[in-house]
Amino acid sequence: YDKFQVVGLSDLHGCAELLGFIETLVQSPEFAAKVNDITWEPGNARFQSLMDDFILQGKEIALKELSQCWRNNTQAHTYSDTPALVQLLDTIRRVNLKLPEPRRIRVLLIDPPVDWSRIQSRANIRAKDFDRETHMAEVLEREVYAKGRKALFFAGGAHLGRGGAGTV
Repeated sequence: YDKFQVVGLSDLHGCAELLGFIETLVQSPEFAAKVNDITWEPGNARFQSLMDDFILQGKEIALKELSQCWRNNTQAHTYSDTPALVQLLDTIRRVNLKLPEPRRIRVLLIDPPVDWSRIQSRANIRAKDFDRETHMAEVLEREVYAKGRKALFFAGGAHLGRGGAGTV
């Protein structure tokens, strides 16, 4: 982070050892002193304010409500319901509550903000609702680079290579 604003780390989707490493990293005072944001690949950006309320403000939010952040995404899997991932969010929240507000680590939801309630048929589907690579880049540009922040880009390895997941 002394050289780069964003450092990428491949998420091995559900790997307990990797999630344990991230949890240890987040609890390190040195990490919080340098890093402002962690991306959450399966998180639907439409629910960013809900995640901010939980992670940054420490509001008590029932798991059923919070899980909208990752259950209403563009992917047809439930790996985000892995208890270790939910525990990681809780750890970030607990660490944040001990930090002054300007130093709290934000969890950026980087999956496109698709609104499933408006999709009733194929005719309602917009390509941009599923353009994950472009959306991830836009979030990093807007929320990290433009604000001079530093982020851990934690996403599947296919998103870390040049050209993104579509070219692997």
